[in-house]
Amino acid sequence: MMMPRLALLQVGAKNSMKIKIDADAVIVGSGAGGSVVAAQIAEAGYKVVVLEKGRHFPRTELHLLEGRSTDMYEHGSYLTTNDGSAMLFAGSNLGGGTTVNWSASFKTPAHVRKEWVTEFGLKMFEEGSEHYEEVMERVCERMGVQQEAAQPHENLGNAMLRKGCEAMGMHVGNVPRNSAADHYCGWCGMGCKSGNKKAAGRTWLLDAVKAGAVILTSCEARKVILQQQRQHRRGVAGVIARSRSSGSSSSSSSSSRGWNGQVELEMSARVVVMAAGALWTPVLLRRSGLRNEHIGKNLHIHPVLSVWGYFPDAPSHVKPYEGGIMTSFSAHAANWETSGYGAVLMVPSLHPGGFAAFMPWHGAMDGKLSMLRFSKTAHLVALTRDTSSGSVSEDKDDEDRLSIEYKMRDVDRSHCLDAACNGLRVLAASGASLIGTPNVDGAAQAQLDLSNSTQLEEFLAYVRSSSLRNSNSPLGSAHQMGTCRMGVSPSTSVVDPSGETWEVKGLFVADTSVFPSATGVNPMVTAQSIAFCTSQSILRFLLNKTHDPPRQSSRL
Repeated sequence: MMMPRLALLQVGAKNSMKIKIDADAVIVGSGAGGSVVAAQIAEAGYKVVVLEKGRHFPRTELHLLEGRSTDMYEHGSYLTTNDGSAMLFAGSNLGGGTTVNWSASFKTPAHVRKEWVTEFGLKMFEEGSEHYEEVMERVCERMGVQQEAAQPHENLGNAMLRKGCEAMGMHVGNVPRNSAADHYCGWCGMGCKSGNKKAAGRTWLLDAVKAGAVILTSCEARKVILQQQRQHRRGVAGVIARSRSSGSSSSSSSSSRGWNGQVELEMSARVVVMAAGALWTPVLLRRSGLRNEHIGKNLHIHPVLSVWGYFPDAPSHVKPYEGGIMTSFSAHAANWETSGYGAVLMVPSLHPGGFAAFMPWHGAMDGKLSMLRFSKTAHLVALTRDTSSGSVSEDKDDEDRLSIEYKMRDVDRSHCLDAACNGLRVLAASGASLIGTPNVDGAAQAQLDLSNSTQLEEFLAYVRSSSLRNSNSPLGSAHQMGTCRMGVSPSTSVVDPSGETWEVKGLFVADTSVFPSATGVNPMVTAQSIAFCTSQSILRFLLNKTHDPPRQSSRL
C-alpha cells in the first residue's frame, strides 16, 4: 500500500505551518470524476493525494435540515448566473455532487454518443465500442445502479407523473438509481443519512483510501505549478493549496467565511488531475497560466423549469418529498429519436424552503394558501438538453467568487416550454384540481374543469406566451458541463481524447467540464465513465514517464 510523503515545516507565526507533500498524482476534487481517478491510480500502487475544499459530512452528523445543509453546496447554495435568471446548485463536500444528488444514474444516451463521434471526432464513444460499454457497466456495478421502482415507495410527484403519462399514452419509464428499489428517502439532497445511496464516499473514495490514498478536506487548490517550457509544451510540477485551521469555519463557502491562510501546502507531483467541476476547473486552469481560448466557454447547465399541481385528495399525513426521490421520468418531449435535443420530465425533491422559493409570489394571502397546500402539491421539472452555452470565469473583484454568464436560446426555450406544457397536461390527467408554473408575472394557474379541454389548452397557450420572458420564471440547474471540453484539436477543445490538456503535459481533466455537449440526463455515470477512461490514460502516462514500477514510500 502506497502513501504520499509529507513534511511539516513550522514557519512564521506560532500557528502557521507549511506542508510539503510528495506524490505521484494530486487530484483536485473528490466528486464523480475525481473519486474514480483516485481509486484507479491508488489501486495501481501510486501515491495519490486528493484535495477537497469542502468538508466531510459523516452520516452520523447529517441533520437533514434545509438551512444547515447549504454548507454542502458551492457558495452555500446561493449561486446564480450574473443576471439572476438561473439558480445553480453544485456540491461542495467530500464526494461532491454524488453526496447531494437525487440518485438518478443514466448511462450516456446513444444519441449523445453518436453526436460526440460525428460532431467532435471522439471515436471512443462509437456505438458498439466495447471498451466504453464495459466501463459504463463497471461504473454502474460499483455504484449499485438498478432500475426497479417499488411503487409503494414512490413519492407523490413520481406517482402522479407515472399515472398521468399512462392516462395520456405518453412515454414513462423507471429512473435508474444508485440506491435500492425500496429506498424511502426524500433527504438525499442533504446527504443520505441511511447510506443506502452509493455515493462516491461509499464507493470509489473508500477504494482509494484502502489502497493508500490520502484525502485532505477543507483544502483548496489555488493553482497548478508548471515546469519550464520543454519542446513547446510545458509539464506539471505540482499544486499550491491552502487549508483552514481546525479553528476556522466549517462552511464550504470560502467567500462567505474566508480562509485564514495559516496552513499552506506545496505538493510536488508527476500528474495533476483537475476534477473541481465545470465551474471551478476552468478558473483554476486560467489561474495556473493556461491560455486555450475554450477554457471556461461552452457552459451548458440543463436549465430546469418547474410546474406544479395541487391534489386535494392526496393524503395529508405524507409529505411530498417522502419516498423515492426520482423513480419515474418521461422522454415524451426529449426528441431522442430525431435531433436529440428537447427536455425530459422528472420529479424534484422540494422541502418547504425550496417549495416556497419556486412558487410564484402573488401576495401574502396567496403565499400562505400556497404553503398550506404544500403536502398535497406535486412538482415536475422540464430538464432541458441545451444548445445554449455560457461562460464561467473568476470574478474580477473577488477571486473566491465566480462570474457566470448564460443566456437561453429561443430553441431551448421552446423545448423547455414544450415539456413544461406536457407536464401540466400530465398533472391535469392525474387528477390535479389546480396547476401552475413559477411565473411571477400574473396568476399562472387554473382552477381546472377536467371535462373542459378548451380551458386547459387556453391556459397552456398563456403559459407558453408568458413564461421564460425577462427572467420572470426562475430556472434551476444542478448539472454544469462543457467548460473544458474534449476534442481532437486545440482549436476546438481544451483536452484531448485521453483527458490531457493540450497545453500542459501531465495535466489532466476528469469531470463534467470535459463533456463536448450537454447529455440531457443526469451526468453522473457519464462523468465517472469518462473519468475511468482518463485514469487508464494517466496510468499509461505514469508508466511511460518513469519506465519504472510505482515508487515505494513509508506511511505517514
